[in-house]
Amino acid sequence: MCQPQGQGFCDPFFCNGCCDYSMGFGGTCVPGNLPTKCGSGAVQCVNCISLGESCDTGTRTCAGCTPTACTSAPGKCGMPDGCGGKCTASEGATCTGGATCDDKGQCTCPGVEKALCNGQCMDVSSDASNCGGCGVTCPAGVACVAGSCQCPAPNGHFCDTNGSPLCTNLATDSSHCGGCYTSCPGTPCNDGVCGSCPTGATACSGACAILSSDNGHCGSCTNACPAGISCVNGKCPCGNGQDACNGTCTDLMTDASHCGDCGTTCPSGTTCAGGQCKCPAGTTLCNFTCTNVGVDPANCGGCNMPCPSGHLCSNGQCQ
Repeated sequence: MCQPQGQGFCDPFFCNGCCDYSMGFGGTCVPGNLPTKCGSGAVQCVNCISLGESCDTGTRTCAGCTPTACTSAPGKCGMPDGCGGKCTASEGATCTGGATCDDKGQCTCPGVEKALCNGQCMDVSSDASNCGGCGVTCPAGVACVAGSCQCPAPNGHFCDTNGSPLCTNLATDSSHCGGCYTSCPGTPCNDGVCGSCPTGATACSGACAILSSDNGHCGSCTNACPAGISCVNGKCPCGNGQDACNGTCTDLMTDASHCGDCGTTCPSGTTCAGGQCKCPAGTTLCNFTCTNVGVDPANCGGCNMPCPSGHLCSNGQCQ
């Protein structure tokens, strides 16, 4: 049966029925077994009644309906056939780019070395723009052989770096040391191994840093001092009783986003006072929610003190 994805979105990979677009653009997955909402394979639902037919609940297509949309133009394979199903090879549907339509309404390319890339069958064993898979591009002047970019020595290894392919030497490249994307922290790469940071320095995000004085890594690799403030002995001296959190000076005693410590966020509806999250008068903070423990059956008299099923909480006592 259909696996609904919720109103506003019909996912063709999970909907076994049809997509009902009557309530919105994204559509809703429905079973596809009604006369007014008939279909399978996540195609758009068809109103069989408007065609003078009924919905065959077995095939979830309009009974007696003859598909005419599948041969109206090339490349209709997998498209709605107008009767609640998909256009397939048996209905005369075709694919473009050298692909063949099968009986499931899918376009396939001949031979294991070919793949359907942007509507075209490409030989991924030799195509430098789709080497080993769609969209894998070899660097300029580098050939694709047996599905791999053949980089010349000594830069004999191929790295597809976020759409910027390159040939490199993993033994010496400090940005790809021993493997693609393995970056050294400002140290050389020797035989595929990054060198150590100098004595007193720490490796931080591809750089060696002195944590006691580095404004971008003050006290720790992830702590940056605010603009205009220098790191002294591993701390960002904000002044006025403030501390540096995520590059901003703030008061840990009152900041609800950094209450008592950097990154400690108070729940909605609470305030930060004295470095602690405080609930409004008459309520208590239980599991990140302010509640009245005098009447809350899940926290009756105190946090995590639930009443038995069916009991009420009154004056902090289960009744």
